[in-house]
Amino acid sequence: MEDLVMLVNLPIGWALTQLEELSLEPRKDIVDGPFGSNLKASEYLNEGVPIIRLQNIDRNIFINNNIKFISPKKANDLQRHNFIQGDIVITKLGEPLGKACLIPDFLREGIIVADLVRVRVEEKYISKNFLVYLINSHLVVTQLQLKTKGTTRPRVNLAHIRELKLPLPPLNEQRRIVAKIEALKARSQRVKEALEDIPQLLDQFRQSVLAAAFRGELVPQDPNDEPASVLLERIRAERAKLQTKTAKKSTTKTSARRTKKTQPQQEESVQLELGLE
Repeated sequence: MEDLVMLVNLPIGWALTQLEELSLEPRKDIVDGPFGSNLKASEYLNEGVPIIRLQNIDRNIFINNNIKFISPKKANDLQRHNFIQGDIVITKLGEPLGKACLIPDFLREGIIVADLVRVRVEEKYISKNFLVYLINSHLVVTQLQLKTKGTTRPRVNLAHIRELKLPLPPLNEQRRIVAKIEALKARSQRVKEALEDIPQLLDQFRQSVLAAAFRGELVPQDPNDEPASVLLERIRAERAKLQTKTAKKSTTKTSARRTKKTQPQQEESVQLELGLE
């Protein structure tokens, strides 16, 4: 619960938001995999379109092992559940919950399974690496644990993922935090190679780095950074543009269908007037 207290006292320029507020089209950008009956293990192949499963996801790490495939036709049927390189994938089943990582560049596209959630954000608004570190932090893990359903195999649903509360710093600060974490990771890797038996200590170290970031103590606060609240407004503005464009397309298609329906009636009326029937 101590982690959640951080959400109240954020550094200047930060904003408290939800995961779904970071995407342009939340219903399309944050999706889970197909129901089990729509993608069965019997449909797995040794080549084709790759699918990503629970065993391929760890905290901040994609495990490139035992990748399965499905046919292009099946993948086309499941397009709503697709991923592309650079997307974020999160586990919503198992212990521990909420493991997240980036899709590596060598997997250009594919399909996720039912127990995963795919998140798509724009790098011009949100640092994907920062978001992955944030999702893997105790702050988010604690939220998921409070919403857990099931005892033998803990799980959360898609709504829980979309509604995760996140502390969002300005974009430039997101990038500085990532750079600091990466530098510390490189240093800790050198230590780890010398002391292979300290993985738990490394995890505690990473979490303490993120906690310092939430308090505004990790990197210098730059008053010239665009506040996160302004960043969120720009995301909302672009989302509104997309929704307007989608609505216009829908109206155009409806008008076209109506025109096609009335055309035969008009032709029939002309034929009657001319005595052609």
